[in-house]
Amino acid sequence: MHWGLKSYLAGIVLFIGVGLVVGYTFLAGSFFKEGIDTYTVSQMYRMAENFRSSDGREGGFNRQEGFVVSGNWSEFPQDFQQTFQLSELKDNILHKQMLPENPPSKGHLLFVLKVSGEHQSPVFVGREFKPSEIPQIGIEKAGRSFMFLHLVGGVILLVLIGRAVLASEGGR
Repeated sequence: MHWGLKSYLAGIVLFIGVGLVVGYTFLAGSFFKEGIDTYTVSQMYRMAENFRSSDGREGGFNRQEGFVVSGNWSEFPQDFQQTFQLSELKDNILHKQMLPENPPSKGHLLFVLKVSGEHQSPVFVGREFKPSEIPQIGIEKAGRSFMFLHLVGGVILLVLIGRAVLASEGGR
């Protein structure tokens, strides 16, 4: 079989195109996860500001819109204290952990943020997603599904374009 210049160019374009589709698919999946974390952190900062502006409650913790907020780590719910050590919590960094259960895919998902400001005492904000609150498909599965569909769709499109180029070469 004789390969013409158009065939080589179509092959190169197809190879580069598949590489771009694969690369951008993983990049989109990464942005998807980062976006969820960014939204969660912004909500947590808002809860901490609400807590500070209301002067917080002395002792115990507050529940606001599904978030747990406290100025004292020792009074935070036990699930958070057992999962995260105070010494490991870095200021203004989102920490997250999936607590295993049976089956493992149905565990609790915990987020915690230690909000610290200049000349301000820290405020701890937590969010717990129980199995009943986590959508059936789950965030991880949704991200993988998006990446897979993006990848397959891009490859199919590039193959169709490549076949059209090769068919036009054969018709001449």
